[in-house]
Amino acid sequence: MKHYKEVMVHKDELIAITCNRCGKKAEVDDIESFNNFQTITAIGAYGSELIGDMRKVEVDLCEHCFDAALGPYWRVVEECVDMGGM
Repeated sequence: MKHYKEVMVHKDELIAITCNRCGKKAEVDDIESFNNFQTITAIGAYGSELIGDMRKVEVDLCEHCFDAALGPYWRVVEECVDMGGM
C-alpha cells in the first residue's frame, strides 16, 4: 500500500511583461496592451555558433518594436478569427 501526503506547490504566475527592446511594460490586467506583446522563441541547432547547440533563447517585444525590428520581414500566413482562449 502506498501512503501519500498533500503538499503545497508554488508556481510562478505571470503578472506583467516588459519589452526587451524599448522597456515598455504591460500588466496582465491591461488586456489590450498585454495581448499585443509577442514572444519569440528560438532553439539553436547543432553547430549553431550564435545561439549555441540546443540552447533556447526568447525575446519579448511590444507591437511597435516587433514591427520596427521585424516588420520588413514578417508575413501573414493565416488570419486568426478565434484565438481559442488565448
